[in-house]
Amino acid sequence: MSASVLEKLRFLIEKLNETIGMRIFRRGFERAIGILRACENAFMAPLKKWLKDPDYIFWLGTVSESR
Repeated sequence: MSASVLEKLRFLIEKLNETIGMRIFRRGFERAIGILRACENAFMAPLKKWLKDPDYIFWLGTVSESR
């Protein structure tokens, strides 16, 4: 088998094995990274603390974007 076919199969298997919780957490993690990049000011310190909490990151993954 070619390497590209194996890579595509690996990707599909990972997607099939992924749980809903994993998807939500990944989406929340991506949003948390975006927020961290956007907040450079010192007054954002409490938010940075929240963004280190796995439960908050999971919550971010459940919230739809309003933009």
